[in-house]
Amino acid sequence: MAIKGNSRHIKRLNAPAYFGIERKAGKYVIKASPGRHTKDKSIALTLFAKKAGLVARTGEAIKVIKGGALMVNGKPVSDPAYPVGLGDIVSAKDAGKEFAIGIDEYGKVLLQNAEKGAVPTYKVVRKYKTAKGGIMVGLHDGRIIKGTNSIKTNDSVKLSADGKGVGSVLAFGEGKKCMIIDGVHVGSTGVIKKVNNGTMHSGKTVMVEDSKGNSFETLVRNIMVIE
Repeated sequence: MAIKGNSRHIKRLNAPAYFGIERKAGKYVIKASPGRHTKDKSIALTLFAKKAGLVARTGEAIKVIKGGALMVNGKPVSDPAYPVGLGDIVSAKDAGKEFAIGIDEYGKVLLQNAEKGAVPTYKVVRKYKTAKGGIMVGLHDGRIIKGTNSIKTNDSVKLSADGKGVGSVLAFGEGKKCMIIDGVHVGSTGVIKKVNNGTMHSGKTVMVEDSKGNSFETLVRNIMVIE
């Protein structure tokens, strides 16, 4: 009888574009555990270790991770399938390197060098009030933290040093620098020039001007404020 349960791997041909892997280099690739980020915008920590050049083989990556050599957003992680994605900061203690995880112009994971002590930045995707009147905000990585009335959906937040609360808020609006995280202009950065209200048939959009002076329109859900 066939196994119907969950698998720790996914066929390379079916893997999301975000993985940024060679489709025919093998049959399977490790997939991230559920819980953080979405499956099409995250990779397993094992795959990260190989992409960052910290190790060459999957077995080596698993050994390094279980040994506690990698930290995600300041916390040691020993799960080889732990999901990391857009906005996360991963530190390699032995190598003395820190990486910020982004997205490139092809919609694939992008690893950038980060400054020591850098804090993760996430987009606010929802906001609600608890039964006792507290304000909670949901971030694009799946976490929910305490917020304030001043924080609005589509803003971005930098987490506090302990990662449990909001350190600072990057408000959404005209004149703000943003990164395109989905759509045909994915991976681009630019400045929000105009915000257009949506209708019942179309979502809210923004006009963005990139560093080359080109302007384009995209949905608000496709952008994240970064400054």
